[in-house]
Amino acid sequence: DKKIALTFDGGSNNKAVDSIIHIIEKYNIRATAFITGNFIRNFPEDVEKLLRCGRFEIGNHSYSHPRLTSYATNNRHNTLDNVTFTKIKYELSKTDSVYFHLTGKHLAKFWRAPYGEYNPEILNWAGHLGYTHVYWSRGFDTFDWVKDSTSSIYYTPEQMWQKYQIRWQKEPLRFN
Repeated sequence: DKKIALTFDGGSNNKAVDSIIHIIEKYNIRATAFITGNFIRNFPEDVEKLLRCGRFEIGNHSYSHPRLTSYATNNRHNTLDNVTFTKIKYELSKTDSVYFHLTGKHLAKFWRAPYGEYNPEILNWAGHLGYTHVYWSRGFDTFDWVKDSTSSIYYTPEQMWQKYQIRWQKEPLRFN
C-alpha cells in the first residue's frame, strides 16, 4: 500500500488550527502535529482542541524553535557553536514538560528539527534522549509559512494543489 504521513508544524501562530481540525475530521484521517513549547504556552486551548479531536499524534518541535545549524548563512548544516547536547536536551525536555503540565501526558517520542536544520551530530543527541526525527519529504514543503505574496516561493492554495497534483498524477492522493 502507498501511504503518506500527514504532518503539521505549530510554532508561532495558531491561525490554521480550526481549519486543519475541520479537514482532518471531515475526511476522517490521522495526522501528526509537531508543536513547540512556546505554542503550548501561547495557545493551550488549541493544543486541547487537537487532543479532543482524537485524530492527532503530538510530536516535539523544540521549545523555542532555534536555529541549530549554519544553513541560513552558508547552506551547510554545520552545528552552530551555541548548539550542544545540553541545548538539545533542554529544548526537547522543556517542551515535553510544558505539554505534560497542560495535558498530563508526554509527547510522542518523535521530533522535527526547527527549519529542517539537523545533521548526524544533532540526530545522535536527540536519539540519545529517545527521540526519532521526522522530516518532511524533500520536494513536498508546502511553503505555507511564506507570507510575502511577491516571493518566488509563495503559493496560493490553488497553486499548491496544482503543484502537488502533478506529482500525484500516476497515483492520485485519496483520503479514505
